[in-house]
Amino acid sequence: MGPQGSGKSTQARLLSEYLGMQFMSVGELLRSYAKDNFGPIVDQLRKTMNQGELVDHDVTQMVISLFLLEHPTEIGYVVDGYPRSVEDYREIEKLFNKTVDLCLVLTLDDTVIWERIAKRQLTEHRKDETKDAVERRLHIYRTRTQKAVEALQKDGVPVVFVDGSGSIDEIQSMLQEKSTSYVKISN
Repeated sequence: MGPQGSGKSTQARLLSEYLGMQFMSVGELLRSYAKDNFGPIVDQLRKTMNQGELVDHDVTQMVISLFLLEHPTEIGYVVDGYPRSVEDYREIEKLFNKTVDLCLVLTLDDTVIWERIAKRQLTEHRKDETKDAVERRLHIYRTRTQKAVEALQKDGVPVVFVDGSGSIDEIQSMLQEKSTSYVKISN
């Protein structure tokens, strides 16, 4: 977990390879679903994402469920950017048929967040990364998603905060070191 621009997707993908687990990015799943499908629900999904709002819980659960059906694993998942709310967290065990072993949270200063998003916009041109959308998403992260982190901690799930301002390799090294204390490596 971490704020927009913290490098969650990059780091989660690398960590999943290191741990030999299935990678899942909820943001990528939602963007892909919005791109590849049509209809009123998809129109609302696009509008919601482009405004920087949280996607409806039921739509997110549906997209994750479809992914899990297509990518079953006994080893486990490294999930990027999820849960995004306490409601999401409360559904994890039912959705994944597993509990959370570890929550890694990337921390990052706002100045670095905006620098990274500006660089990413030069290459990716994401419609959901307008200034207003990013500000809204950061507000949601600091309010709703932080409450999910607190709920994880309250339930005894190990939550480890990692400085996300270093290089990709430096951050990945810290994540690998932290995760191996909690998660069995299967590769």
